[in-house]
Amino acid sequence: MAIKPLRSSLLALAVLLRVTVAAAVEPPVEHYPLTHAPVPQQQSGPPHPGTSAGGIHVVPEEPPSGIDASGPVFAPGDDVDIFQQPDLSTYGAGIPPNTGWWITWDWLRWTVSVPNKTLIGDVSLVQNYFTGSGTFFGFTNENTIGSNADLQRATVNTGFLLNGPSNGYRWEGGYMDPNSDRGFFLSAFRLYDFDQRIGFPNVFVPFQAPPSGPFNISLLQGFVDPNGAGVDADLNNNGVFGRGGNPVDFGDLATLPVIFDQLATFTHREVWSAEANYIWRLRPGFKGTSWELFVGPRYMKFYEQFLVSGTGGLLDFSFWNTVANNNLVGGQVGLRAARRANRLMLSAEGRFLAAANVQLLRQDGQIASNTVPGAAATNAGLSLNLQPTGWFTQIRKTEWAPLGELRFELAYQVFNKASISVGWTGLIVDGIARPSNIINYRLPDMGLNVHGFNRQSVFMQGLTLGFEFNR
Repeated sequence: MAIKPLRSSLLALAVLLRVTVAAAVEPPVEHYPLTHAPVPQQQSGPPHPGTSAGGIHVVPEEPPSGIDASGPVFAPGDDVDIFQQPDLSTYGAGIPPNTGWWITWDWLRWTVSVPNKTLIGDVSLVQNYFTGSGTFFGFTNENTIGSNADLQRATVNTGFLLNGPSNGYRWEGGYMDPNSDRGFFLSAFRLYDFDQRIGFPNVFVPFQAPPSGPFNISLLQGFVDPNGAGVDADLNNNGVFGRGGNPVDFGDLATLPVIFDQLATFTHREVWSAEANYIWRLRPGFKGTSWELFVGPRYMKFYEQFLVSGTGGLLDFSFWNTVANNNLVGGQVGLRAARRANRLMLSAEGRFLAAANVQLLRQDGQIASNTVPGAAATNAGLSLNLQPTGWFTQIRKTEWAPLGELRFELAYQVFNKASISVGWTGLIVDGIARPSNIINYRLPDMGLNVHGFNRQSVFMQGLTLGFEFNR
């Protein structure tokens, strides 16, 4: 009877011991307030689908049927997310400059300085006259012009030429290595072609017309009949009336004025530039200002055309077309400084180009295309020796042409990699030929006057509006 209660007591003690051992072996459950519990590590060895290893449920290698498990979705990082909000941190040395590929594009609204003002005509012939104040035989009775006089009248100068403005564009793109802070970039700008047309009525144009031929007669000399009486004027007062004498009295020849009933002008201009640079990013300066030094070759073209055509008068249907094609090529050095503050970036940039300007200068034209040879023998007021004449001439010159360029820009960072910008650019270059200043007004074939007249300074400046990616 005493054995049965003892057996029940031993069985209860064994159950209690087993529960105690199982509780001691099982790992405890940890609690993490306000956080997710850490994921336990998987035991070594290949997992078995649908089983547990060390208390960890292993996901089967093959998904159950009817479930799409095509793999993880790629989430782009900060380096490729264009529209991510920018990093505005000011910790440490400020916002670091960007690296990698970058590109900018700007719309330009620039002016180009006009050529030095000059007469349409030979300046030396009117140096003692105010523009438009000369007088001539046949128009008034004062300041009679005889065979030895060559002063003429001029009524138009090139003050009508405009400086623009011209629209254009500029783009730059390159790469900055994040490891070495070195890289390269290409840059180019172009101003759209600028054209100007303007005409004038009743224009006096003075020409050089030195005496030539067996009788030493100028191309602008002829006999005049101021009274319309059909008799040449006796300008030397010897009693012989020009062609009415036997022999002909060439002392009665007068220098005839060149007057066009209509004078039309056309000006055309093209400007563009291209460059390639190697760039070094220097150690950041004051308050995180980034500095970039760059060097490389640069080419710039400055092309200008000046066309003048006239109808009516002594030189009826004449034109002269003058072109100055300036080609600058050389080595360039530049420096850029930029500083960010929140979404804004202010930058300043300077360039200097040591260039040679290969000038290709040419002129073609025709003088007095409607002149009838021999008509002066029976008609007063016409040149005795003038003939229709055409020509083509060209000259190649090389001049020293230094160039300086300065830029200021303010950019606003819209997204992580994208900004909009506004700025100003000024560019000055010397040693430029302008066609309106190199014309030789000398009959019959005119030509080019490059002795000191093919070197002018040109100043270009204006507004820029643009877009930047990763600059």
